[in-house]
Amino acid sequence: MTAPELLTKAEYATHRGVHPSRVSQLIASGQLGGAALYGNGRSARIVVAEADRQLGLALDPAQTLAQGGRPIATAAPPSAEAASPADDHQLRHLKGKADQAEIGAERARRQLCEDRGVYQRTVDAEAAWSRELSDLMQQIEHWLRDAADLAMTESANGVRAVELGLRRSFRALRQRHADGRVAASHEAPAFVEDPDLSLDDTSPPSTDEAD
Repeated sequence: MTAPELLTKAEYATHRGVHPSRVSQLIASGQLGGAALYGNGRSARIVVAEADRQLGLALDPAQTLAQGGRPIATAAPPSAEAASPADDHQLRHLKGKADQAEIGAERARRQLCEDRGVYQRTVDAEAAWSRELSDLMQQIEHWLRDAADLAMTESANGVRAVELGLRRSFRALRQRHADGRVAASHEAPAFVEDPDLSLDDTSPPSTDEAD
């Protein structure tokens, strides 16, 4: 069995092409030690093969070259490789699924609000109020014509009779309008589809567009 090659710190520094103080620094920092050292203290020798192996993962090649020595092989750090087309497609697919999940969550939130009776699309509410107001104004216009005829008829019985007659007539109008709204509400569907979030639109955003 061949005995391992042993060198002093200074000899090993020459072997590696670095300053002797650099070897001492490596030992002090723990980058060089264990099986790479034979003996203790100033008399310690360096086992060349093991020291080269340890420093192959520790020394900075740029620093070694700056000191006039030859670089010691170092383990290359992991490099970021360009994403392959398959990886890029997978990322876009995952993003598409995330977008779909977000849309589904928003749809569920709106449906929950509908179930609780606290949600209605603004455009639908505005249209419904416009129709309601228009219908009420038409009914009042018809009532005014009837009220004029009633006032002339009751005028012979005095102002008090005219006032009571108009009041009864207006209350009847108000009741007819309320009854009509109740009937309309019974005919209206419990829920309406939101065209902005169609339940049939369950496909995720396209992930295959050309770059």
